[in-house]
Amino acid sequence: MASKLFRQMNPDYVEVPDPASPGSLLRFVQQVVQTTGDLVNYPCISMLRVLFGSVESRVEERLADVPEEFNATAFESLRWRFHGLPHNKSLHGNPKVIVDVAAIPEKYFDEEVVFSIHRPIVKFCPRHNDLTFSAFRKQPIGVNHYLGSWERYSRRNDKRRSRAVYDAKASVNRGKDDGLRPWLRGFVEHGVGFSIASKLLGDAYLAKNATVESHASAHGVTTINSGQSPEFPSEKDAHTKTKTDDSPELVENDVTKSADLGQQDKLAEQMPAEIELTTA
Repeated sequence: MASKLFRQMNPDYVEVPDPASPGSLLRFVQQVVQTTGDLVNYPCISMLRVLFGSVESRVEERLADVPEEFNATAFESLRWRFHGLPHNKSLHGNPKVIVDVAAIPEKYFDEEVVFSIHRPIVKFCPRHNDLTFSAFRKQPIGVNHYLGSWERYSRRNDKRRSRAVYDAKASVNRGKDDGLRPWLRGFVEHGVGFSIASKLLGDAYLAKNATVESHASAHGVTTINSGQSPEFPSEKDAHTKTKTDDSPELVENDVTKSADLGQQDKLAEQMPAEIELTTA
């Protein structure tokens, strides 16, 4: 999704789609490539990630904007809201990348093993040291990196993982981000509907006693079977622009609304020292 800093700076050359609308991430990536392809290093776009620890939120905060038929605690993206200081790259680790392989000459795919999953094609993908949090227009896409619960974390057989490593990361709490929260509501209401959503996600993600029938009865809707195509909103509705609820006063600042990119760059460089934000 769009990084939180990008959302807060709100440059006018790209419209950040509502995460609840179908295809929101794809539309955002397409806009970024079309408007600032060279700036974001297309066709290998790096995405800085930010670590979300395991600090719990209040029940009402976890349930906010989540359809009542689902168990919010079962979703990593809805349960964990607190993150580390965004420009601490040593904490967050190497970036992720989106690569358009169709735009890269075939000769660069001769190697049987990529250089790194974080930098698969050296010729086209930048180094980690070349990426900076404040350069929000160069790295407009953020990745939430969830530590999760100890039970989930320790389930994976990885020698790099230990209780000491987990505890060192679990308590990070330098800010929160709910920008991704609307995705589940949009997936159900504007996408496939509760019946298909519940089948795709599985029983582990449903609230206790939630069924297709109970959902239909509570909302006065007719259930659909998995062979029926869901109705998607029009392109006009899907592209409706919204602001995140927890955006600080910075969003309303005249400088952030300005089309003067030089002013925005100067402000972004100052922000890490003045306010704790997240890149995802």
